[in-house]
Amino acid sequence: MYRSILFNCWIALIAFSFYFIKTIYDTGGTAAPIQTIMWSFIWAIFGFIFAYGLRAFLDYTLYTPEQ
Repeated sequence: MYRSILFNCWIALIAFSFYFIKTIYDTGGTAAPIQTIMWSFIWAIFGFIFAYGLRAFLDYTLYTPEQ
């Protein structure tokens, strides 16, 4: 595919971090820790799947067959 699976992992880490920090900031640290971490992991999974779809799309659009 267009890039390595490491690209997916970086997007998942960014999604996890973004949701985790946003939730902590919005609630002032009073949210339930297990719930915050669980939803952060769910967002990381969504980010991973989104990155996989993005990689597949880029692979499809940038494919140039050889003559």
